Amino acid sequence: MNIWQSVLISAARNKKIEQLMQNSRSASSIAKRFVGGENLDQAITVAKKLNDTKVDVSAFYLGEYVEDEELILKTVQAKCDAIQKLAEAGLDVHVSVDPTQIGYMQSFDLFQKNAEYLAEKLKEYANSKTSRLMFDMENASLNEPTISVYRDLSRKGLPVALTLQAYLHRTDEDLEREIQPNAMIRLVRGAFAAGPEKALQGQARITDAYIEHARKMLRTLARNIGFYPVFATHDPAKIEPILELSKQNGWEKDQFEFEMLYGVRPDVQEGLIKRGYRLRLYLPFGQDWWAYAARRVGESPRNATLLLRSVLFSK
Repeated sequence: MNIWQSVLISAARNKKIEQLMQNSRSASSIAKRFVGGENLDQAITVAKKLNDTKVDVSAFYLGEYVEDEELILKTVQAKCDAIQKLAEAGLDVHVSVDPTQIGYMQSFDLFQKNAEYLAEKLKEYANSKTSRLMFDMENASLNEPTISVYRDLSRKGLPVALTLQAYLHRTDEDLEREIQPNAMIRLVRGAFAAGPEKALQGQARITDAYIEHARKMLRTLARNIGFYPVFATHDPAKIEPILELSKQNGWEKDQFEFEMLYGVRPDVQEGLIKRGYRLRLYLPFGQDWWAYAARRVGESPRNATLLLRSVLFSK
């Protein structure tokens, strides 16, 4: 992690900075770039516009590490509302969830209960093979409980999907187990700090691991059983090898997809769309946008101007 990212992560967690930025009119330029709206209606409007360009979304109600019981209930309801409104708008019903949003900070049982409730709700409104409740993967301590709940709900026939992090040593074994008929796995790089005992260190090694995991996800056997790979990356150094692997193993363009963050690398997004590949954007919405947006700014020093302008004119 570079110094720029470290600074922005610290800023994302600073409550005083959070209050300043979220009450600032000028800072809203950051939110508009990386967040789909302060409320669900705004996010649905954005999702419809994206759908017109053949782009799907994974709706995500903002918030993380929620301990307050009332806020947990509010978050679960917000995700339920997103499921229903996506369906009513004729959009792919795909919603992402962090375990720490929906009860894990209180107990594993509450997390499992709320996850099953949301998956049952999504099943009611599912309108495509990619309609899923997608479990995001948080820090390493959440690996086992997240995978456990995912497997339990999968066995019950509920439309769930799982995120795996390429940089973790355990991912090779996890991935081998989870390539199952009709399963959907989202492969991400991994963004949480983890030491060498748990994770690969260095960009080159992580990129190599990502491509090797992608190779496994794009095996002919995986295609034949109806496995659905999702590659979450903006990096052409990963995208091009993935496309070549898909061609070598006979995958059609609608049998897998790429996922990217709303507002990040629109040039890469447009390139994939023009080439006819499926693209989904991770579309966050809600009022607690600062922590999320600050991390997006931190991913590229090129965004420094955007942040500086917001800070200087934050009134």
